[in-house]
Amino acid sequence: MFGAINNSLFMSISRSLNRASQRASDSIQRLASGSRFVSPTDDPINQRFVERLDSQLRGMYQAGYNIDKTLGLVTEASNALQNMEDIATSLKDLATQAADSSISSEDRALIEQEADILMEQFQSYASNTSYDGFNLLNGSFGSKTVQTGANAGQNFSFSIGDARSTVLGKLSIISGAQDSGAYAIGDTNSLQINNVYINASTDDGYSTAGIGVSALSKANAINAKSNETGVKAEALATIQTLYSDFVGPGTYTGSLTDGDFLINGVSITGTIGDASQLADAINDHSSTTGVTASIDGSGEIILEAEDGRNIQLQISNASTNNIFDVFDISANEGGSLFDGTSMATLSSGSDGYATGAIQLYSSDRIVIGGTSPEDAIDITSGSYNLDAGTSFQHIDLSTADDASLAVKILESTVADISTLRANIDAVHSRLSSTANTLVQSETNLETTKEAVGGTDFALEIANLAMAQFLQDASVASLAQANVTLSKVQDLLEPLKNTD
Repeated sequence: MFGAINNSLFMSISRSLNRASQRASDSIQRLASGSRFVSPTDDPINQRFVERLDSQLRGMYQAGYNIDKTLGLVTEASNALQNMEDIATSLKDLATQAADSSISSEDRALIEQEADILMEQFQSYASNTSYDGFNLLNGSFGSKTVQTGANAGQNFSFSIGDARSTVLGKLSIISGAQDSGAYAIGDTNSLQINNVYINASTDDGYSTAGIGVSALSKANAINAKSNETGVKAEALATIQTLYSDFVGPGTYTGSLTDGDFLINGVSITGTIGDASQLADAINDHSSTTGVTASIDGSGEIILEAEDGRNIQLQISNASTNNIFDVFDISANEGGSLFDGTSMATLSSGSDGYATGAIQLYSSDRIVIGGTSPEDAIDITSGSYNLDAGTSFQHIDLSTADDASLAVKILESTVADISTLRANIDAVHSRLSSTANTLVQSETNLETTKEAVGGTDFALEIANLAMAQFLQDASVASLAQANVTLSKVQDLLEPLKNTD
């Protein structure tokens, strides 16, 4: 009987001790691991949920590494393009210097030498910029896709354009002819450039006749809309040969008095002995008229208004006019003051003007439209594409004219690089935004994971304390049970002896 009592008591206390020990062990594991799941049977539904969250988080962490790596790539490309843009800007400054026809050959040689070094550096960036085995700017990068999230379909594709010298700087360039635009823009016609109507050309502020018809006034009207059209206009110098219709170059001898012969409203005066002296007399007033004179190889006088203003010529109707003596012809012979045009004739009281030409250029296609654009700018309606012969690699500063074209090419080059950088910076911005969103999502998932599967430390510490208390109580109970049983046995011992 006592054996049965002894076994039952000890088994009950032992079970309590084992349960307390297990509870203490579980609490210690939860506290040590930070997870409230210590066995597969612990809340299996939430345990599977936490596992899915954990898998999602691992995917997010990898996506974050992908984004960081790609950000490094696009930053490398952007920095290289920034350097290329700086070089192109420096080259444009050199080209602007070289476009001055008055610089010495020694200075031009120095400019070309410096430009060659810069062009080599420019091309080196395009050819050699690389990241993690990818060439970034030589046109071979193509399109790449980066995984930006943990799930399928969470990706982003991007590309980096071609920055080689054979591609950048290409222009669409179209020009009208000298003295061919007889009408102002908006006069009896309308002009559209890239589907944008150009407002009427008005006084250029310099021409003394043909207000609104000069190449300068038309260029101003077109450039006022350049932000919308992407097309710039340049008024080419107005260039005309002074009288050659009938007898060829004159003897240019005689005296011109005030009012005999006027250029842009200014009297040309002086004693003329030859073509050179007439040219000098004209050039004496060039700061006022905007017109210079030079003599070509045939001995003819060439008039030029560099800014594209009109060149107005007037002949006095006075009976004492000496202009006919200077040109060595009979009075009122009727020949043209300008070569190839009858706008101003060699006649008493004659008054006429010549206009220059317009040149349009853009780093993209130019589409000309309108009612009759050829009447205004001598360019017919149609689409004009980029010219491969105007790319960066064709830059030449050996002459003023070549350097002038180089200025336009370099402007286009800078615009092209700016476009490439804008695209890359947009990729950088998109990836940075995605990275920030990813970090926020990771934080949210970590919080959820911790809330669902993390250890409640306050609870587990309390559970551990309770379990340890129960362990101590169970051990004490076992000890007490042993003492009590021993005492009972001692009390029963005399009875056993009596038997």
